[in-house]
Amino acid sequence: MRIHPLPAISLAMLVSQLPAQIPDTRENSAPTGTYWNSGRSAADINTLTSQGWRITDLQVDGTSPWTFTVAMVQNTGTYQTGWWWYYDVSGATISTLLTQNNARLIDLEPVDTGAGSTRFACVMVSNTGVNQKGWNWVYDTTTTTIGNLVAQNQRIVDLEQYTINGQTRYAAVTITNTGADARAWWYYYNIPAATMTTLLTANNARVYDMDRTGSNYNVVMIGQSGQPKNWRYFGLTATQLTDSLSQIGARLVDVERYFTLSGYRYDAVLVNNSNALSTRISEILRSNTDGHSGVYLKRSTGEVLAYINGDRPHEPASTLKTLHLLEAVRQVQLGTTTLSTLYRTYTAGGPNSCPSGSGSYVDESLSAVLSAMMNASDNMRTRTVTDNFGGFTQLNQRAGLLGMDATTVNHHIGCGLPANVTTLRDIAHLHQRVIDGYLGAQRETFYSFMRQDYATGGYAEGQLGVVMGEEASLAGVTTSQLNAFKDRFRICFKKGGYGVNGLYYRCWGGYVRIPFYLGGQLVEREYEVGAFVADASDETNAITAAKLAAAEVLRDELRAALESWDNIALASVTTIGSGCGSPTTTQAYSGLPRLATSPGYLLANGYPNSVAMFVIGFSSTSAGSVPLPVALQPIGSLPGCNAYNDLVLSSVVLTSPGGAASTSIPLPSDLTFAGATYFTQWYSFDLVNSQPFKTSNGARSLVGL
Repeated sequence: MRIHPLPAISLAMLVSQLPAQIPDTRENSAPTGTYWNSGRSAADINTLTSQGWRITDLQVDGTSPWTFTVAMVQNTGTYQTGWWWYYDVSGATISTLLTQNNARLIDLEPVDTGAGSTRFACVMVSNTGVNQKGWNWVYDTTTTTIGNLVAQNQRIVDLEQYTINGQTRYAAVTITNTGADARAWWYYYNIPAATMTTLLTANNARVYDMDRTGSNYNVVMIGQSGQPKNWRYFGLTATQLTDSLSQIGARLVDVERYFTLSGYRYDAVLVNNSNALSTRISEILRSNTDGHSGVYLKRSTGEVLAYINGDRPHEPASTLKTLHLLEAVRQVQLGTTTLSTLYRTYTAGGPNSCPSGSGSYVDESLSAVLSAMMNASDNMRTRTVTDNFGGFTQLNQRAGLLGMDATTVNHHIGCGLPANVTTLRDIAHLHQRVIDGYLGAQRETFYSFMRQDYATGGYAEGQLGVVMGEEASLAGVTTSQLNAFKDRFRICFKKGGYGVNGLYYRCWGGYVRIPFYLGGQLVEREYEVGAFVADASDETNAITAAKLAAAEVLRDELRAALESWDNIALASVTTIGSGCGSPTTTQAYSGLPRLATSPGYLLANGYPNSVAMFVIGFSSTSAGSVPLPVALQPIGSLPGCNAYNDLVLSSVVLTSPGGAASTSIPLPSDLTFAGATYFTQWYSFDLVNSQPFKTSNGARSLVGL
C-alpha cells in the first residue's frame, strides 16, 4: 500500500543547530560514530534518528513498502546540525519544505513508484547563518540544464540519473563553488569504473559522488589536495563492505546498492574515520596480512587511544588463558583455595598438545600450575585450571560477570575446535576490572604470573624494545635516564597463536604501566593493550602484522613519556676534592641516593679503633661567611685536609681496627625531594694517640630516581 507523504513529514527529525559552520560531511574525517545498513524501513531510520543519528547518504531500495540503504553519523561535534529527511514526496512538496525549514538539500533520490510521476526521498540541512551556502537543485531535467548550472560556477554535490515513463532524466544538487567551498572539480556521465580510475589519477582527484547507471557511472570528483584519506570499492557484499569499513577504520559517505545474479552488491566511497594512531596501525596491518586484524589501546581512566576492529570477535588462542588465570586467582582471593594447594595435571601428549585429561599425571601446587600456564603457555596446566575451577560453564559465567559480553570458551586451549571467541575490548575489560580492584589484594599475584619481558623477545617478539629504543633516541634521554625509565615501565601480557584448517591466528593482550615525569612528579599511567590477526592465509605474515601492531600502538605514549624524562632528576654521587693523610682517607658510597632507599657512605683509612664524624651539609661554596673549601690545618688537622661542605647534621661512628666506618641516610619516597642536593664528608679523630684529625674527600649527592 502506498504511504502518504504526510506521515513521513510528521516523523522528520529536527536536531538543534550549532552556531558554527559544519564541515562538508563527505570531507570531514573527524572520528565519529558511524552506521550503515540496507533494507531499512522508515520506522527503523526514525528510531535511529531519535537516538541522535543523522543521515548523510540515502538510497531508495524499494517503494512498496519504502525501504532504504542508509549511511549515518552521530549528530554531535563537528557533524552536528539541524536537519530533516522525507520520503514519498513530490518536487513541489520539497520546495515547500525547503522554505519552511530554511534548508538546503544534501541528498536527493528520485524514483518512479509506478504512478508515472517522480517521487522523492531526500535529506536536507539547515541553511542559515554561517552555515548558509549559495545553492540550487533541479530534477526531471537534462544534462544540458545541469551544464548551464555548472557554467554559473555551481559545483555538483549530488547527481542522479533515473527513468520516468521510459525517458532518462537527471536531478542534481549544487552549491556555489566560491570561498571556503571552492574546489577543483570534474564531473562525467556514463563512464566505466576503469575510466573513472584513469581520470582520478589524471586529475589527482577523489570520488565525491557516484551514481551507478547500469554497469557504468556518473561521477563527481574533487581535487585530492587537502582531502582526507579515502577509498572506493566496487561489487562488495554487505559483509565485505562492513569488514572493509571496520578494517580500515573508515566511514561510508556514498553507497550504491544493486542486484546481481549472485545477490545484492554495493559500490562505495569511504573516508577515514580514525585518529592518526589508529590510521597508522590499520595501514601496517593491511600491508602485512590478508587476515582480519585489529588493535586496541585504552587508558585505564577511560580514554580509548587506538581502535581498529576492537569489537570484532576472533579466536584468541592462548591469550584467553588470561581468563583462566583470573578465575584461579579470584578463587584464591575468595579463600576457596591457596597457591600452595596441590592439583593434578595429566601430562600425556606434552604441553603444546590438545590435553587429554587422562593418563600419566603429576601433582603440583597451584602456583606451579599457573606459572607454567602463563609463562610456558602449557595447555595441560590450562586444562587443570579449567577442570578444577568449574569447567567451561564457570569460565563463561566469569566472563559475563566481568562484562566480557563477546567472550565464549568452547574448547580446551590447544584443541582448536569449536573456536573460542573474544574481542580486544573484552580482554582489555578484564584488565580494567583487575586495575579497578576486582581481585583485591591479589592483583599483584595475578600480574606476577604473566610474562613481562619485551626487550629482545616476549611482548611483540621484541619489537616493543625496538620502538622504545627508537623513541628514547629521538627524545634525547641519556642511557641512565632510559635505564631508570625501564625500571618503572611494566608490561604484563599473554600472547596466543594457532593454525587451524589452513588459517592462522595471532593475538596479544595485556596491561601496561608507563611512567611520566610531569610537574616534578612521577605519574604512572596504566593502559590495556591488544592486537590480533585472524583468518590469515600466511602464518609468517600474520605474526609480522600482529607484532608490529602490538608494538606500534604504544609508540605515541612511549614518546610522550620519554620526552618527559629528558630533564628528570636521576640519582648520582659526585666526588669533591680529595682526602688527606697517608694512606689517604677516602669517602665512597654504596647505592645511589634514590627516593625511598638508604644509600650508604663508607669511610676508609681513618684512624683505627677510634671515632669518626659523618657530616652532612647543603652547600659546597660557603659555611656561613666562610668560603669553601677551606683548609683545616690551622685548627688542628693534618696538612692538606679541607672542609668541602658546611655542617648542618652530623653523626659519630666507631671505626674498625682497619680504620673503616659506614653509615646510611634514609631518603623519603616523596617525589618533591627529587632533585634535592646534599653534601657529605668524613672526619676521623685519633682518641688513642691524640694525632691531628684528618678528613676524607667530599661528595655531592643528587636525590633522584
